[in-house]
Amino acid sequence: MLSSTKSLLMLLAMLLLGVVLGMAGMVVWHSGRFSPPPDERSGGFVVHMLETIEPRDAAQRAEIAAQLETIDQLNRLAVDQSRRAMRANLDSMAVLLAPLLDAEQQARLGTLVRSLDRPPPRRGGPPPR
Repeated sequence: MLSSTKSLLMLLAMLLLGVVLGMAGMVVWHSGRFSPPPDERSGGFVVHMLETIEPRDAAQRAEIAAQLETIDQLNRLAVDQSRRAMRANLDSMAVLLAPLLDAEQQARLGTLVRSLDRPPPRRGGPPPR
């Protein structure tokens, strides 16, 4: 067999191997087996903190969990208040900018502001379609 034929066959074999490995990798990637875990675990903040702290016994776990529940409620309240304040600021911004913008610019700004009302996408799952 000629050396050029051998080289061509080796090149084609490597290309075929690369295609097969790439396809196998995409199957694994899209199956979700190696996707990162979602932010919202089964118990959320409290469970995550308890797993991090690793309480010594059930009594300590109960005391810590009670405190974490209170902190979790305060965190949720702070986030909700912050979202409401941001929305109010964006509405004020739209009113202030209205005289400076043409109709098309106002429409784009309105679309952007309305899109912020939607909850953020969850991480770790498949991309939105």
